[in-house]
Amino acid sequence: MASRRKLRFLVDACVSADISNYLAERKKVALVSFEEAGLTNRSEDARIIENATRAGAIVMTSDKRFTESHIPLCTHAGILKFSVHFIDRLDCLKKFLRLPERHKVWKSVTHIFKDRIEISQHVGCRLTVLYPR
Repeated sequence: MASRRKLRFLVDACVSADISNYLAERKKVALVSFEEAGLTNRSEDARIIENATRAGAIVMTSDKRFTESHIPLCTHAGILKFSVHFIDRLDCLKKFLRLPERHKVWKSVTHIFKDRIEISQHVGCRLTVLYPR
């Protein structure tokens, strides 16, 4: 069942190190390094998606090319995209990881905004979840 599955992330090079450091300390999260996935910081987007999926990892990025309009749903383990200013990313990630809907990121493209997340699932559903106050 997806809700019991440990979230595994491959953090893209465009995401700051404080995000990776925070995730490395979390017990219910696993990190897959670029090296473990057979990638370099110069790997092409398609290869990043392919290797992350093979490793069972969700790509965490702020790269504008990693969206549902550029990468077809169902072809990856998931994409978590920061759509907030870099100063707000860690705070928004912490809020996201407290949401019960965090596991819907599997096989979806999830946009993290300052006040909400938006999930586009491979089954065609779109879900918006506001952070609790």
